[in-house]
Amino acid sequence: TPKIIATEGLDRLPLDSSSQYRSDPLLWGHRMFAPPKIAWAVSVAILLNFVDPQPALSQSKSREQLVEEARSGNRASLSAIHSAKAKVLLKANAPRRGETVWRASYARSLVATKVTHLDAQGRDILSVVYRDGIQRALGGIGGTPLATAKEFAGTIANENEILTDMDVWSLALFYIPHERATLDEMLGREGTTILRAHEAIESGLRKIWIEFETADHWRYKVRIDPRCNYLIDRVEAVTQVRERDRSVEVRHQFEVVSFKEMLPTIYFPEAVTSKAFRKDRLEVEQTKDFSEVGLNEGIPADSFSLRFPTGTQVTDRIRGIVYRAGPDGAPANTPAPYSPSLRENAESREPSDISSDEPWSIGRILMIASAIAIVVGLSMAIRARIKNSRLKMDD
Repeated sequence: TPKIIATEGLDRLPLDSSSQYRSDPLLWGHRMFAPPKIAWAVSVAILLNFVDPQPALSQSKSREQLVEEARSGNRASLSAIHSAKAKVLLKANAPRRGETVWRASYARSLVATKVTHLDAQGRDILSVVYRDGIQRALGGIGGTPLATAKEFAGTIANENEILTDMDVWSLALFYIPHERATLDEMLGREGTTILRAHEAIESGLRKIWIEFETADHWRYKVRIDPRCNYLIDRVEAVTQVRERDRSVEVRHQFEVVSFKEMLPTIYFPEAVTSKAFRKDRLEVEQTKDFSEVGLNEGIPADSFSLRFPTGTQVTDRIRGIVYRAGPDGAPANTPAPYSPSLRENAESREPSDISSDEPWSIGRILMIASAIAIVVGLSMAIRARIKNSRLKMDD
């Protein structure tokens, strides 16, 4: 490795005055071929190129090799997290509805996950526990904090339903957005088609891009950051939805603002931003800030307990029944059948904060009023004509 040696006064030394001077190529070149300042600048540039080289692209890697590198790297990165806890502050700004703020605390182990929604005072108002493919949720009626609530509502659902939008694994892009699946699980899922994969240098850093399409026609472009142990730092998702008998493009963008190395080679996002567009019109913009993050610190097993208090009205979507919980949580009465609404049956995976309903503008109201006036006018004209014809017949 070349050594940096002070060059002041070297231009005044004879060529053979120092064996080190003769043997060091940098100093020899400095003396023989360039003025002192120019040679020093060239030497520093060469050394910097050795110390911090630009990342090189793996031109020889095929699409399959890049996909396998990203999958295995991301899988190893997530499997290194045995437990996690965090608090999340989510701010959503919709042009037509203003800003909305949600808060939640999050806990995760190898066997269970718990999300607790908090009010502005930090009190629990809704808890959702996921374990063994089943979700159980408990909330106070009317958003009342659980500690003071007199009436409760409970829900039991399978893993495919979304009972909370505050799952940190989804917000942090550890899961593919709109899917309860990691990158490795998603690419291995039946019906997923990998379209292309490539690598690029962005802001001096190597990135891997993978594009794929799901069975229900969501097209994803996912960017993986090898420097942060192959975590996802950007996702673009596009699909087509039916709206008033026409196809409309819905597009979502998610991006990690920054990562923090919580433990050696274990990273976690500090913040994530997202935007949702419909027909290139911004519908909602979100920022998710993570705080009090703790990884692999161990979480007591009772942190994931969730019991329905006596009298809780429980909707069991798996068995299709509704009942009141007894002291042991079991039905205290004869369960009634549960019929989900058409909205709940709709197979739409758009975020709940995106609505296709447009506000009733003045123009729309005038148009409807004009149509009503025309219909009423025609009806009155027809009635008048019939009345006149009857009068003529009587005459």
